[in-house]
Formats: sequence, structure tokens, C-alpha cells
Amino acid sequence: MSTSDLVEAVRAAADARAALDENLRRLIGAAGNAGASNVDLVEASGLSRSAVAEITVAHLKGRGLNSPEIEVVMRSAKTVVIVAAGWVGYREYRAFSAYICQANRHFDPNTDRFGFYSDREVKPEFPKILDVAHAVAFNVETATQLRSEGRDALADVIEKVIEVAARDTTTPHDVYALAAPDAPDTLRLADPIKHATNGPGTGFVQKQRYVSERALGENPKTTRELLGLDR
Repeated sequence: MSTSDLVEAVRAAADARAALDENLRRLIGAAGNAGASNVDLVEASGLSRSAVAEITVAHLKGRGLNSPEIEVVMRSAKTVVIVAAGWVGYREYRAFSAYICQANRHFDPNTDRFGFYSDREVKPEFPKILDVAHAVAFNVETATQLRSEGRDALADVIEKVIEVAARDTTTPHDVYALAAPDAPDTLRLADPIKHATNGPGTGFVQKQRYVSERALGENPKTTRELLGLDR
């Protein structure tokens, strides 16, 4: 097979895939309209929670869904990641308006807020992600480079960490610049969400767990209640 024939075969395969993707989107929209839950659609399609929510919203928009209804559907997507913060992560958020973790740690790309689990409770602040830098060192050169790129929120974090020597200057980390605890972009509950254990030593978050803004907006008092709202 010649090169041109191979290119044409790739083009045909791409067209076929696009048609399949469009058919999948229509089926997901139809199933959502018929009452299928997003959880079931995520499992059946293999797509992310946010992708299914977006497809459902797009389908409903065609039926004239109003803005408040669209907002409800989007807030049902699990785009808030709660991390096991220990005694460091939450303290650093309060001090630097940031989440700092090992380099290249994976999070769902649709994540738009962080939450912190520490001291057997989910802390009440859920800040919006402002920017992220992967595998960067805490030194003046990094701060200067970020500042030159107009990424001031991240540059501020790097400079604050350097000022108090909170991290070593050579080990690379991922740095998420987050909205401050009192900022408008931070979703804040009245009280922490207490962990209702199922047994001694059972932790709510071992590494990370995803929840929706909709569930948090119901002001759950316990983690059991939170999980029930997100079913």
C-alpha cells in the first residue's frame, strides 16, 4: 500500500470514528433524557464524569433548558478532588493558597477545585484552581520565569515558600495555585464535614476522592451524608 493510500485510510478511519463519537453522544443524551443516571452512563460509555455531564447538558440545551437548570446539571459532575492532606497539605493551603505534591501526580483533568481531608474531617474550604505548574523547583529562577509568563499566582506561591524555607530548593514538585480561603472563588461550608467511620481507623480518603459541588452545596454534616448525596 502506497503512502497516499495509507493517508486516505487514516482519513477514512478518522471520519468513521467521528461518526461513532457523534452516535455515542446522541445515545448518551437520549439515555439521560430517559432517566438514566450519570453514574450508569459513565460506566457504560467509559467516558469521564464531566464528559458525560457536558454531553447531557448539550443535549438538554437543544430542548431549551434554561441557565439555572444547566448549572444544576454541571454542578452534579464530580469535579472537586478531596486529598488526604495530613498535617502538611491543609496547613500549606492556609499559608500559601496552594496545594503542593509530588511531581506529575495524576488528577482527573476535569478537576476544578480542591478539598482537604485531615484530622478525621473534610475541611470547610474548597478553593478553585487558578493555575498549575508541574515538576518545578522552589527557587528564584522558577518564580522569575513564572512571573515573566504572567503567571503571578504561581510566582507568589513559589516566593512565599522560599521565604519561609517550607520546601527544599532542588526536589521538583507540582504546585497548584488556589483561591485564598476568603476569596469569592472558594466554596466555603459553614462547618467541616466530620468523618463517620465504618470501623476503627477507617479513613475517608486514602489518597484522593472526587465529589460534586452539588453535594457540597447541600452542606452535609458527615462524610456518609456527603456520599449519599453524590449517588
